[in-house]
Amino acid sequence: MKRLTSLMSGILCLVLMASTAWAYSSYDLDRANRTRDRGDFFEARRLYSTIASDEDYTSDTIRRQAGYFVGFCSIRLSEPENAIKDYRRFLRNFDGGYDETLIPDALYVLGRTYETVNDRYEAKDCYRECIERFRGEFPRKCKERLLMMGEYDSDSPYLRTVESRSTGAAASARKLSGTDPFDGFQMDLQQEKVDQLRNKFETLHAHP
Repeated sequence: MKRLTSLMSGILCLVLMASTAWAYSSYDLDRANRTRDRGDFFEARRLYSTIASDEDYTSDTIRRQAGYFVGFCSIRLSEPENAIKDYRRFLRNFDGGYDETLIPDALYVLGRTYETVNDRYEAKDCYRECIERFRGEFPRKCKERLLMMGEYDSDSPYLRTVESRSTGAAASARKLSGTDPFDGFQMDLQQEKVDQLRNKFETLHAHP
């Protein structure tokens, strides 16, 4: 009887520890979200970065969301070079598994960020990948960007095919609201900075 009681106590402790860890992780993310919502993007980015880089967090969902919003904050801080690094890191760490939450969002936003620095080649690659793999809000936005860039006309058979394609795995991805940092926002970049970034990416393409 004593042995059973001891075993049950041990199991209860483990359950409580796991519950506390989850609550603590959720609290950290909520704190970062509140900081972002009040417009303190620099501090929010620091909080998100801490969560995303800490593998001791019990939930990959928590780390995934934090990793995505690191790049979101970089965009709102008008730092496209950092945003590109952030979203590339996010895709490298979280793309490729069954859970595709925030992957189409990231591909679209990464494409928009490349457009900001006039890197149309990389922007189009991001848009095409999003369209080919997913359905929903962000692939539609990608198609709109490609049309604006003169990639396809509005009657393109390619676009009609993409719209009707069935993507069961992608459809299972959970959607989060408010994930487009460009929604109602335009980066405040001086032309000199834009030219510097464009020259840097052109150099990278010329010497891969």
